[in-house]
Amino acid sequence: MEFTSLLASLAGTASATYLGYLYFRFSVHDRDCKQRALLTALEAGQPLPDTEIARATAVGFIGTLVPVAAFIAAVIGSWLVMNRPFMALQYVVLIVIWGVTGLVSLVTVKSSLSMLFRKQPTLEQRPKRVLEAADRQDGPPNLETRFREPERIS
Repeated sequence: MEFTSLLASLAGTASATYLGYLYFRFSVHDRDCKQRALLTALEAGQPLPDTEIARATAVGFIGTLVPVAAFIAAVIGSWLVMNRPFMALQYVVLIVIWGVTGLVSLVTVKSSLSMLFRKQPTLEQRPKRVLEAADRQDGPPNLETRFREPERIS
């Protein structure tokens, strides 16, 4: 009876290890393929894909999760303050906890909304070097020449 359970646990461990190895190998290959495609697109002068969508998603997550985490921390802090024997400054501590929570939530939501709805710069507002690079006919330089080793000054 003990031998079969030992054999079953070894088989389960071996299969889980093999599946983990296959997942790691696939994810490394997938990451390499995505990186190669991205570098090829950059060398061709194409803009980065989905940067605006990724930025909006990150800002949305931050604008949602920070107030929720602040609220949870305030609830836990209030519970800890209220479970102590009566203190003279108990209500002052509660006011400070909830005031800071409200301020953090307000600033986070306001900043997230302003980042989501900011306007893109017009052609007149873009830096001069960006406009000059867009006017060139030959496109951006090759990435290999752009990321060379810096020359050492001796």
